[in-house]
Amino acid sequence: PPEQARHADEMVQAIYAKHPHVRVVPNFAEFSDKIETVVRCVTEAVQVDGLAEPREREVIQSASEPLNFASWPVEVDVYDIEVTYLDGKFTESLRRRQLMTTAARGDVDGVGAGDSLGLTGEPPAVIYELRQDIQLNGRNVGTRKVLTYEAYKLLKQARAATSTELRKRAVCFTWQGSYYEVSTYFDSCGGAVPAACAFSGCRVLDRPRNAPAPPWLLPEGVGAV
Repeated sequence: PPEQARHADEMVQAIYAKHPHVRVVPNFAEFSDKIETVVRCVTEAVQVDGLAEPREREVIQSASEPLNFASWPVEVDVYDIEVTYLDGKFTESLRRRQLMTTAARGDVDGVGAGDSLGLTGEPPAVIYELRQDIQLNGRNVGTRKVLTYEAYKLLKQARAATSTELRKRAVCFTWQGSYYEVSTYFDSCGGAVPAACAFSGCRVLDRPRNAPAPPWLLPEGVGAV
């Protein structure tokens, strides 16, 4: 019976609530969307980003241009991410990743540099991570380890003298079976990053290498690559 199934779900979630890698996958209208979400959760849990597929970044537009979600044919998650680089080569970093909102098509008109999003529904989901770039079998691999708040705070304090901080607003979505992020970068106080930074004043598309660029993100007249 449905009531029994719901009760079993609640019991399982209560038992595993404090596990650092617990993920709750919601219901989806399309089963393929659920599979994609499960695969993403498993990838995060094994703490390796780059093992499945290499990724690439490219500048797609000015940060002053609004992102008009109403015209996007996908559901998006918007995250506010604090990045603390722990070394001068930017190969090791701490991340505080906070879910700001989940927006179905047409729910949000856009997010520009400096825009503030209110939290919707449940309390914000916050994930603390340690990321490191390592060599594995002759190739660069990004590893990801989920931390407790206490571990994140201690490591951040221990490396404060040599660390560099910035923030980014990431609009995340899945399209044609691949995971994409469109990011805008800010300094640690939420202002513009220095002009010397490669991503200053820009929005950056992060996508799997060789995956097509979503056509709605490209300037008019430019095809997906």
